[in-house]
Amino acid sequence: LSTAGGVIGLVLGIVAIRALLTINTAGLPRIGEEGGLVGLDWRGLLFTGVVAIGVFVSAASAVVWLALKYTVGIRISGEQEYPLTPLPVPDDTSVRDADDLAGFDVLALFADRAAAIDPNFQLSADTAPSVAEVAARVDGLPLAMELAAARLRLFPLQELAGRLEHALPVLTGGPADRPGRQRTLRDAIGWSDALLDPATRVLFRRLGVFRGGVTLDAAEAVAAVPPVDDVEAGISTLVEASLLRRTDHNAPTRFTMLETIRAYAAERLSGSGEYADVARRHAEHFAGLLDRAEPELSRARQVRWLRRLDADNANLVATLRWTMESGETDLGLTMAGRM
Repeated sequence: LSTAGGVIGLVLGIVAIRALLTINTAGLPRIGEEGGLVGLDWRGLLFTGVVAIGVFVSAASAVVWLALKYTVGIRISGEQEYPLTPLPVPDDTSVRDADDLAGFDVLALFADRAAAIDPNFQLSADTAPSVAEVAARVDGLPLAMELAAARLRLFPLQELAGRLEHALPVLTGGPADRPGRQRTLRDAIGWSDALLDPATRVLFRRLGVFRGGVTLDAAEAVAAVPPVDDVEAGISTLVEASLLRRTDHNAPTRFTMLETIRAYAAERLSGSGEYADVARRHAEHFAGLLDRAEPELSRARQVRWLRRLDADNANLVATLRWTMESGETDLGLTMAGRM
């Protein structure tokens, strides 16, 4: 307590406890006697407040579970993380008739929200394929499904599914009684983006140039330009913030973004003034990958390199598209010949 920061932290901790007591005064003695669950939204509390609450609850005579909703780990003793993943999305061939609808909560969620807009809406063999297409385009994200259902005020279901090829401009208009970050998908992602430190925010938008995933080496080749100095640490932060996911446990490890998140990052990159430089480094990296792969395709490691190229197929296609759009035809023709 000898520093101003310590005093401020103590005060904030006391304020947080007082706020909890004010809200749950009647419930706290019961929790102490019988045990129970305390649920908190971590995003609205400072770390010192949460620790103080944890000490207070631990003094109860019964077992108390403290459930915190947060986007990154808070690193306290006894913490157990339970990642919340998107809802499973049916593929194009898994929804053929009404019997195939069971077991897909993402379809049921959309139907429930759609019925609030149109009481005649029903999930059936006729509507399910379009709802499944909507779910695939928004990565099975529950908030995105709710926002998509709300757009049925404007668009019939099949047209809505087509418009969601570019989801961010469409997924707006959430309930007025919700926080701003829950009214549009862009604001929901932007809220997480705003919590990052400045260098990691730059890394995040630069990674939007990648399609279909990225290895650490590729990320360092393309994004490691000041103010981004430590790409590995930045990727770790993005994984913790659920903006990036590790998808391959084999070497080399790959990281991917949900397409809706990648579209947001690419949008930020386009508006940053550095898109051309980042896209060029992206193209040069994958041109170099093809250079290294070419002799290996007739050697003992052929299968390994074919798998590597297959994993980066989307990046290679995006690079070829950029060479055509930017007038880098020589580079594009060279890459196309090697592919």
